[in-house]
Amino acid sequence: MTALALHSYAKVQSIEIDGKEDVIKLRPVIESNLFNSLDEGHDYTFQTTINGKSFTLEASPSDQGANITLGLENDDAAAIIEILDQNNDNKISDEEFEEGMENAVVSHQEDIRLHENHSLDSEVQLILEAEDVVFQYDPIDGNSGELLFGQSIVSVGADKQGNILSFICPQRSFKTEFAGYILDLTGEVEVGQVGGAIDTVTGEGNIYGDELKWLFWGNITTPNGGSYGFTKDEAAFIPIRDTDNNSGLLTLSSIERSAHGSGNIENVFSSYFVSGLQGSATQDSFLKDLMLQGINLLHPGLATEGTALQWNIDLQHPTPISGSDYEDIAHSLHMGH
Repeated sequence: MTALALHSYAKVQSIEIDGKEDVIKLRPVIESNLFNSLDEGHDYTFQTTINGKSFTLEASPSDQGANITLGLENDDAAAIIEILDQNNDNKISDEEFEEGMENAVVSHQEDIRLHENHSLDSEVQLILEAEDVVFQYDPIDGNSGELLFGQSIVSVGADKQGNILSFICPQRSFKTEFAGYILDLTGEVEVGQVGGAIDTVTGEGNIYGDELKWLFWGNITTPNGGSYGFTKDEAAFIPIRDTDNNSGLLTLSSIERSAHGSGNIENVFSSYFVSGLQGSATQDSFLKDLMLQGINLLHPGLATEGTALQWNIDLQHPTPISGSDYEDIAHSLHMGH
């Protein structure tokens, strides 16, 4: 890790994760200026190394006198437990901590700034609509598959400088029958936080997305004719993490301009690629679990823990748009506030 080049880092002193308060306690090194420019209570992006692999996390710092504490997001805390907890008892012993994080430091990723997706929709000035989206999935057991999406299924909102303000996520209908139940569902890859920038001339850049997850919601008709409806807020969900470092933060990186699926290369301004890995598919009710079983009946392995994912997203040229018009698009898809 190039900690000296970042000029902002601290040594990890301990990790405390108990389900109520998930924190990393840090002991600043003498030459560190990690918190000179960070405000308490604000979320920032950091990086550390766990078991030899880099891990990106988002946390809120607070000064605790001799130590500094980072309050972790729930999904990052769960990922750290999974990496360090070698005996699967949902606790981190002293031995597991020393083995996984010995001499580890935490550095501030100054170039990655995230904000809640759709919180800045009213400030969008440019929209880049998708020419096409190809979503591929590769289950641990079973055959690979893909979902093809057409124009405008994804839209990226930016300001005039190309800073990413919003990401309108792909949605798709899933209709099937499973064990006598009729399922009429909507699926969406939701992005919780966004950041990054696209060069408005070349199309190159990085789009950062955090707190990604599959959501499935809709109506279920039982074998005896009963009906149950689930809103988007009540959806069955599967978290999506980065394949390389198990972080919740994924990076959509620009690649050579190309067309995938049914896209027309003449309409493509820039192309982006990202890969991910699906987390726990355990649900809190029978009917939510039934939704995932129905999805897997249509697309075997799609809604399954451990399934590897990758997207190709080809974007059209940026087009001026008012913030209110962009908000209308997001709200029509039940996104935003």
